Amino acid sequence: MSKRFGAGALKTPRKFLVAKQKETTSILKTVLPAGMAAPAPPLGPMLGQRGIPITTFCSDFNMKTAHFRQGIPLDVVIDIKAGSKDRSFTLEINVPSEDWLIFSACGVTEAIRPPSGRQPGVEHPPTGVLSLKHVLQIAATRQLHDKFKYHTLQELCQIVAYRCSQLNVHILDSVDLHTMQHYLSWRKDWEDEEDRLIQLENEALEAKK
Repeated sequence: MSKRFGAGALKTPRKFLVAKQKETTSILKTVLPAGMAAPAPPLGPMLGQRGIPITTFCSDFNMKTAHFRQGIPLDVVIDIKAGSKDRSFTLEINVPSEDWLIFSACGVTEAIRPPSGRQPGVEHPPTGVLSLKHVLQIAATRQLHDKFKYHTLQELCQIVAYRCSQLNVHILDSVDLHTMQHYLSWRKDWEDEEDRLIQLENEALEAKK
């Protein structure tokens, strides 16, 4: 008669689980400027807490990102092997974020503020404007990211276009320098007026105190 085993008999011995746990890795995800990793905060303490040799890391990162324009924010994944005496790590460097690429192509650093109602009758400008060629270039750059390497270029173009709509970035068939400057000037004028009205509001509140 065959012996029946209960669920408890199939459990992995605790000693084996502890041993496997010691061999696992720790993943750290962050964003670092290309060619500019330095031991100073916040990077230094972040690495020091995990026992990573800071000087070695900075040298390795800066060397591997030397071909990028200095200061470009890059998505970085640091894979730290737990239990290793030298706290060895592997470095995975990916392309800049989608938002950064879109803003950079628009010539801005952030999305425009939403309408506030302070300027009635004045059309709210977009964050910026891109051409279809810009969208294609951004999609091709994102395809270099490990997360998107199995996506088609068409799929990535659709993802970029959707993100543009969320950021209030207009996409036109083509964009020349004059068109780009027109949109940037429109945005600047709107934001300057918004700041002026906010200042007047604050001054009025101060006067009532």
